[in-house]
Amino acid sequence: MNRINHSQFNKNNSILFKGGKDETTLSDKETKMNKLVPKTKEVLSEIAKREVPENGSFQKVFVFFDIPETSNRAMLYIEPDATDSKTKRTLSIGVHHKDRDRLTSNFLANGSNEDIQKFLADETNSAQIIELINNLSEKTDNFYSSL
Repeated sequence: MNRINHSQFNKNNSILFKGGKDETTLSDKETKMNKLVPKTKEVLSEIAKREVPENGSFQKVFVFFDIPETSNRAMLYIEPDATDSKTKRTLSIGVHHKDRDRLTSNFLANGSNEDIQKFLADETNSAQIIELINNLSEKTDNFYSSL
């Protein structure tokens, strides 16, 4: 599995994710999410171009970030599609509590590498992804509060 935490990815790619100047000036969760989600999509796209072959199997690739003002972490990931792992890929979003392994996830898109890259490049779907992250985060909090 290939994973990159935003805080490990900032020098070589000039992207500040955690503890960077941009983050300290943000005042609310929504503004932070509006910056984190597009950057996450961009980083995952770059990783996928290098590590996800057009045809054939591969290991899941993902990028994760801490969800502001929660104890949860979001993960955007690409994995082989269950129906056709040789040519199709699935893009999903997942949320888990930072101290737990249970992942609550939601499908975003599937298809060829090109289809996934188009979805990641589409600036208009970031609001939908943020809404899904918030819903999944709430479900995660509800699950652990009932234990």
